[in-house]
Amino acid sequence: MERRAIIIAIAVVAVLAIVFSALFYWGLQSYFPSPVAHDTDRWAVIKDANGDSLAVEPSSNATWDQLVQLNQNSTTKWIGGTVEAYGNSWGFRFAPDNITIADFTAEGLQTTVKDLSNNLDYWLGKQAYVSATVAEVHSPS
Repeated sequence: MERRAIIIAIAVVAVLAIVFSALFYWGLQSYFPSPVAHDTDRWAVIKDANGDSLAVEPSSNATWDQLVQLNQNSTTKWIGGTVEAYGNSWGFRFAPDNITIADFTAEGLQTTVKDLSNNLDYWLGKQAYVSATVAEVHSPS
């Protein structure tokens, strides 16, 4: 009888651990959104020199074509635009209507994803560029 009670207790603890783990994980998702959050069905993930990722969603077809090409060639370029507040884990994104890809840029505009996030009050509304590769591209089939 005692052995059966121990087995039942272990089973109950295991089930509760699974349930609480799932609730904890999904609860964290709402508090810590993804760094690659996006609003459209066409977006790319850029990765800076530190390995930090950020989703970009250019409204320009020409800029989108450049991102696809960079992804195919694994080329590093300066990718940026106007920094605006956004609900991903970094707290910002590049405004979709003015994302730019450049071979070079002014030194005062160069930064990293983490620096943008850490100094968001400074960067909001300003132009910034991250030296990055395009790690992924996502578009409708």
